[in-house]
Amino acid sequence: MQNPDLTKNFQPKIAFFNRRLELQIGKLNQAIDRFTQRDKAIFARIVDVQAKHDQARANVFTNELQEIRKMIKTIIKAKLSLEKAKEQLSKGLNPFEMAGAVALINATRQDLTPIFPEAENELGEISNQLSGVMIEAAFKIKDFVDFEDIANTLKTNLETITEEADKQLKDKYPETPVATPEENTGNHHHEE
Repeated sequence: MQNPDLTKNFQPKIAFFNRRLELQIGKLNQAIDRFTQRDKAIFARIVDVQAKHDQARANVFTNELQEIRKMIKTIIKAKLSLEKAKEQLSKGLNPFEMAGAVALINATRQDLTPIFPEAENELGEISNQLSGVMIEAAFKIKDFVDFEDIANTLKTNLETITEEADKQLKDKYPETPVATPEENTGNHHHEE
């Protein structure tokens, strides 16, 4: 049983981190919307050029669409990870859950940095500050974290999040149109 006064002292700090995570989740939702619009436009172009039997341009657009979808998947995974981190923080003054949230935030930061360099600073700051609160909480309630357990939980969480991101991508985005072999005769294959 945790000391209610101690829990009360940490509630504003946890609420602060939840608000910051919510802000980041909102930014990711906006990014997903932007990339989804781009996805739809490119998909329409693929359908259009394939209807004109211009397979070379369709292939270029298909490659671009695949890159956009990789970014969308990364952003969806990041959003799900931050939502999971927020969920873990809502479980009260629990250093294990806090450490799990920090691990998820750090993994998200690494994934997002190539797409959104500004995520490096914001998520890094959240992670560092939350780590400090976690350590403070662990000392005050004399409950220390087993980092092997954290690593195992992180691995499980990331696997579940990746599966969910794959499912969302598959459910929301149509498959890329694929040329039939006779439409593909304009392609040049070079063997080396």
